[in-house]
Amino acid sequence: RESREELVSVGLNMETMQEEYPSNPLELEIFQNWLAMLNRAQISYVMGGAFAVYLHGGGWRDTKDMDVFLQAKDLNRALSLFNEAGYKTEVRAANWLAKVSHGAYFADLIFGFWNGRLKSIHHWIERSQPAQFLGIWVPLISLEDLIYSKLYLAARDRFDGADIVHLIRKADREIDWKVVLDQLEGDFALLLWHL
Repeated sequence: RESREELVSVGLNMETMQEEYPSNPLELEIFQNWLAMLNRAQISYVMGGAFAVYLHGGGWRDTKDMDVFLQAKDLNRALSLFNEAGYKTEVRAANWLAKVSHGAYFADLIFGFWNGRLKSIHHWIERSQPAQFLGIWVPLISLEDLIYSKLYLAARDRFDGADIVHLIRKADREIDWKVVLDQLEGDFALLLWHL
């Protein structure tokens, strides 16, 4: 596992980036800058969401934002970092969600779950693996934690079941199901529902 000091910027190649990530180039440049800022400040985080699904081999899909999971104790430091750089920040829900934005582009800074099920991401940080994204090294959420992070997103206006199925099918036997089930505690039927 790479040290935090090794998770630093290695440059930005817009042509390669656009080929690999078919999205708005300005949006990707802003995301790249935010991740590089977190790395330089040595704020512990893991990349999750649609970009993590893509990096784990679950396929590309357009997304409206970038998801970054961090510990609640690091939230104020991250918000200050982005504010000082001129970005807009806000805490949307005191128990789990903040946002950083620049115009139409934004990232979710997730430090809990809306339902209170995620108390800390300390173990997610420990299990993360370095991955290259937008020309920089980022701590990528583990496959097991990514699946868990999406299991409770099953509502009328938001459903991540397709991501879960793609990840399971792609990973085949690589998933450590004990890690997923331990986090679910008594909600293991939720996983079966997705299968």
